[in-house]
Amino acid sequence: AIGITTGSDAICLVVSEETGTISLAQSGKLTRNITESQLRKHLTSTMDEMVPIVEWFWRSPKKNKS
Repeated sequence: AIGITTGSDAICLVVSEETGTISLAQSGKLTRNITESQLRKHLTSTMDEMVPIVEWFWRSPKKNKS
């Protein structure tokens, strides 16, 4: 998990099959034993930083003038 996040902007989520604990790897750092609410908060804040706000401008289709 740490290796694939070292040279990229990837986030890797690891869930233990035995214990169910959640760990998160980002930028080569592993954060262990995070709660569901901590995970949600982290992912939401990370995505807010990465996704640009897009403004949509709706207009009617151009009519073909002949």
